[in-house]
Amino acid sequence: MPDENEIQILAGQIFDNIQMRAAEAKKELAKLDIKRAELQAQISSAEASNDRYRKFRPVIDRVAQCPRCGVNKGSQIDCKAIPGGTDNEDGWRCPDCNYEFSTLA
Repeated sequence: MPDENEIQILAGQIFDNIQMRAAEAKKELAKLDIKRAELQAQISSAEASNDRYRKFRPVIDRVAQCPRCGVNKGSQIDCKAIPGGTDNEDGWRCPDCNYEFSTLA
């Protein structure tokens, strides 16, 4: 005759294993929820940047505007000329985000 206690112990071990896997699955789902929220925020930001890009004015009163601040935040920030440009290029730096870029002179 089969030993009921032994079989019950085996069933308990199987149960414990299932519960442990379920707990790990819940942790993984929580991580995925966080990642999903991060990705959704990136998508929302990208969608909002479309309007900021369309409204961006690259030059105002003959002063270069920061393209990074313009697209990322919708800000029109006057860039400062960087000394030591070449005959063909002018260098610019944003005082707000420190983005540097060059344009044809």
